[in-house]
Formats: sequence, structure tokens, C-alpha cells
Amino acid sequence: MITNCIANIEVTSILRSLPGPNIFLLPDAPKFTIVEVNEAYTAVSQTTREELLGKGIFEVFTDYPDNTTSKLEANLKRSLLKVLQERVTHEMPVQKYDLRDSGTGKLVEHYWFPKNTPILKDDNSVAFIMHSVVDVTDKILLNQKLNKTTALLENNQLHYHSLFQQNPDAVFSLDLEGRFLSVNSAFQALTACTPEKIHQTNFLSLAAPEDLDKTIFHFNEAVNGNPQSYEAGIVTANGQKRIVNFNILPIIINNKVVGIHGISKDITDFITLQEELLKSNKRFEMVSKVTIDAIWDWNLVTNEISKAGNAFYRSLGYSPAVLQSFNNWVALIHPEDADKVMNGLKESLDNPEIQTLKAKYRIRKADGSYAYILDKGFIVRIETGKAVHIYGASKDITSSKKNKAEKELLIKDLTQSNNYLKQFSYIITHNLRTPIANLIGIGNLIDETRVEDPLTRTLLQKYKQTTEILHENVKELLEILIIKNNLEVPVKETNISNVLAQVVDSISHYVAVSEANIITDFSAGTSVNFNPEYLQSILLNLLTNAIKYRSPDRSLQVKIQTENREGHLFLHFTDNGLGIDLEKYGDKVFGLYQKFHDHPDSKGLGLHLVANQVKAMGGEISIKSKVDNGTTFSIKFKN
Repeated sequence: MITNCIANIEVTSILRSLPGPNIFLLPDAPKFTIVEVNEAYTAVSQTTREELLGKGIFEVFTDYPDNTTSKLEANLKRSLLKVLQERVTHEMPVQKYDLRDSGTGKLVEHYWFPKNTPILKDDNSVAFIMHSVVDVTDKILLNQKLNKTTALLENNQLHYHSLFQQNPDAVFSLDLEGRFLSVNSAFQALTACTPEKIHQTNFLSLAAPEDLDKTIFHFNEAVNGNPQSYEAGIVTANGQKRIVNFNILPIIINNKVVGIHGISKDITDFITLQEELLKSNKRFEMVSKVTIDAIWDWNLVTNEISKAGNAFYRSLGYSPAVLQSFNNWVALIHPEDADKVMNGLKESLDNPEIQTLKAKYRIRKADGSYAYILDKGFIVRIETGKAVHIYGASKDITSSKKNKAEKELLIKDLTQSNNYLKQFSYIITHNLRTPIANLIGIGNLIDETRVEDPLTRTLLQKYKQTTEILHENVKELLEILIIKNNLEVPVKETNISNVLAQVVDSISHYVAVSEANIITDFSAGTSVNFNPEYLQSILLNLLTNAIKYRSPDRSLQVKIQTENREGHLFLHFTDNGLGIDLEKYGDKVFGLYQKFHDHPDSKGLGLHLVANQVKAMGGEISIKSKVDNGTTFSIKFKN
């Protein structure tokens, strides 16, 4: 509390002696007239002396109508009245009061620590109130960011733990002596060890006796910083021998190996099958003597081909010896088919996930005519995934091309091939999850706080961001595959308003930051027979797109309304954003990987997914848009 016995208080000299932002107010409640202000106050409040002097404080500093989160006016009034009544200094809690940007006119977030101090006369009445403020915006925003970062780190730890435990592959981590630090349930199942036993076991002690030297070699290489991939036998706790493919990676922090991360897969059944195929080689040779097809095996290491089936070669007009050479055989393939056959062969051999191959093509016979050939083969690979052998058969299907019955067979075969491709798409998309999960897991194992090199830390952050984006892309692609293949999706009566409320709540921070004004009108109808998860995904994609592609020149406004027309319920979603040039992109709007704006987060999947979800439910979707004038999506629901 400041007291002054002089009747005429020199407020100007007092203010000049104070370093912080201050103004002097008359105790003329409820106006509280501003009688003096120092330069520090006009600087932080972005005002001038002329704008403040002689005016009531609430004439100048009032809550903005478009800023519903600020309660400064009411809080300050209570504090000033308290100072008048009690004649003691009152420190207010931190207040949020945003200032307008002089360039854009938009509100910029600000936080203040106000204090109101009475200046008393000799009779102990209040002569003035000194209103002081401290700008604490940076501190508050930093605390908010730290809180969010802490929550994110905790969530990442839980996410990594979940990925680690739910990984279908056997995952483990070791110290530099080979002692187990952590294992997932799949590794426990592989080794038949309980958690207690596994932590008392050394990695090297699991190795089968005949593979112990190999295991020690690869472990030491990993300890020296070299990633390793190899196959070796292990002996489980119940005495069984299993053949396992190991990928062990050094965990490197500050250029020092601090541990080992491992991923393993049981390949015993595959190795057994490979051995059985080799054992059946003689049986294969015997069968080839009585078949009209050509049976062959191709050693990819030596490039030698062994072929059997004299009847097949005689039908082409050649002796088996002529076609023992791979180059001779390729030279006879029809020119229109050669590139397709060779490219398909290369892709199959280069992809370690592919174990079978199939090709149909034409080959020139000795008389100059062409025969249709069907090749099928099984690819044998070594532990690195490299193809080393192919066992296959060739069949002359020329006659099947010339009669109706064989054509129907071909149609059936093509249909089956298409089904295989669908299955393959699901398998590829699904199997990508495991390596992506491993990439995310490896990234999360590295403690960024211990990485001193700024470039390395930046690269690590980019690595994590990229793997998360890849994870989201694969997830969305899998959703598209499921929708396109018409897998059964449950439908029930769904409340559009409730689903929208869930969507807005899930991205409330995103909506708040964008200052989006969302207007709804469901008077024409709010319930529809639809899959609720699909509707949530549709509204989420449309709303996040509206926010992402909002115009920088105006506040975002989104209007969502229903309409009854032609016996159908329509849902219209309208925004005033950047819009889309439909003359240029009209036929591509709902295509896969189509982008219409330069935005770093654009993936070209959202609208494609929306369109497929609407169509999967028997509905229709259309668009109206104009550049820099906004966009309207209209969804027609199935009755």
C-alpha cells in the first residue's frame, strides 16, 4: 500500500519513477477514469496516451465480442471495488486478454498478471488506484506447451508398449552381455519360456549347439554396430528345436552401442517344406517322364535349367537340348509378350514376400506359328530373402484358347487371379503394419534428450514424423480396400447431430485454434440408417479438410444442414474456404491420391475414402465449389 500525505499528489512523477507498465485511476466507481499512464503501459497494451487519458478503464479495455474466453472486464471490476472498500493492494490471478494484430486484425493470445494498489490521502481515503500489469504470455504458453509435450511423451510410451506387446513377431531387447531386458508375448511363446525364466536366460544360451558359433558371430557384429539378419536353430524351454529368422539391430545413442533390439520369426515349417521339395526332386523326375507338360527347375545361382517332358518339347518342334538355355527360350517369346514376362519375373524374384510365380505368353514354334504357354513356379529363397531356385512347370494351353469350354475356364481362372490379387492387397497392406510398427518402436527406443548433435536430433524427429505418416497412410489404405471389396458393414439408425458432436469434441483444440464458426440445422431430419463409424469418418474428413484449407482472408464458417428432397434425406456440408477449381479437377475430386492445394499435410486420401464410404452404404455424393468462394458437399442417403 502506498500512502502520501501531500494533498496534491504528483502522479506523473510517481509514474516516471516506476519501471513497469502502470496507469493511475480515479476512485470514481464504476467508471474508474484514467488520469495518467506511463510509456511502458502504452507499449504493452498497444495504445497511445490520447486513447487512454480521461476515459474510463472499461471504455478502453472491454471484452471483445468475438473472444468468449476472456473474463477480464468482470474480474478487474471486482478487484477495483475490493481495493476501494478495503484500501489494500489486491493481486489478481493471471488473466487472459487478447490483443488484435495491427496487420491482420486477428486476436493474438495474451496473458497478464494485474495488480491494483490504493494511493491514500492523509485521511486514509483513496486518492488514486495504481493499476499495474506484467505480460506473462511467454511463460503461460511455454507451460501449456510443456504440459502438452509431457502428455504426448506419456502417450507415446503407452503406444510403444502396446505395439511392442501386440506385435505378431517375436520382439526382444538385450544388453551388451546378451541378457534379456524385455520380450513380448510372441517371444515367450516362441521360446516356451515364462517371463521369470526368460530374464534369467542369456540370448546365446538359446542357440542350438550346431548354430552356437554362428549366433555368437552375429551377436558380436551387432554389438560392434552392424545390423544383422540370419537364420539359426534354437532349443526351446520344452526341448523343441525351431528354426528362426533373426533381425538384430544395435541401439546407438551418442555414437555408442548401448543395447540390441531384435525381431524374430519362426520359419521352421518353411524350412521343412523346402527340404521336402528337395527330397521330392527324384519323384519329380520320374513324373516328368509320363506327363505331357514340361517340368523344370532353374538354378538361379548357376543359371542352369534342367527340363523334362519330351512330349511337350516335341509339340513345339524342338529337342529338349535346344531349350535348356534360358536365353534360347526367351528369344522365342512373342515380341508383344516379352517385356511383360521379363518384368513380371524380375518383380517376383526381387520381392522376398513372393514365393510363387505365374505367366501366360506366346512362344514361337519351330514351324513359325505360336503356341500359348502357361508357366507356374515355386521360388526358393535363402535366409536373406534372395531367390536361388525355381521349381516350375510349363503347359501348352493353345487348344484352350480355341474352344468355348476352355475360354470359360480361362474366365474362371482370371476371376480367381483377381481374387488372389485382392487377397494379396490385403496381405501386403496388413503386413506393412508390422515393419512400420517396428520402425516406430525403434524410434521410440531412442531417448532424444540424450542425443546431443542437433542434426541427429532433427533427423530422428523427421524419422518419427515420417513413420507416423506412413502408419496413417497404410491405415487409410486398408480402410479403402475393405470398403471397395464390399465386406459386410453393420447399419443401424444413427443420429447425425450426436455423431457430429463426437467429431467436434475429438478435434476441439483444432477447431478452437482455427476459430471456426460451425452452424447446424437438422430440422429436416437428424436420423439416418447408416454405419456410425463411417458417418463419423465422413464428417471428420470433411471438417478437418474445411479447417485445413480455410481462407487466410476471412474467418472460417462451416454450415451443416439436412434437407428432405425427392423422398431422400440429404446432408449438405458447406464451408467458405479456398474452394476447388472444378473445371480443372472436377473428374478427379474423389480419386485416390488427388491433391488440389499445396498443403504439407495433404495426402489425397480423405475425399476418396469419404466417397467410398458413402457408396458402400448405397448413397451418393456430389460437390459444388468455386475458387476462393468455398465448397459444398451434398450426400444423398439411401432410403
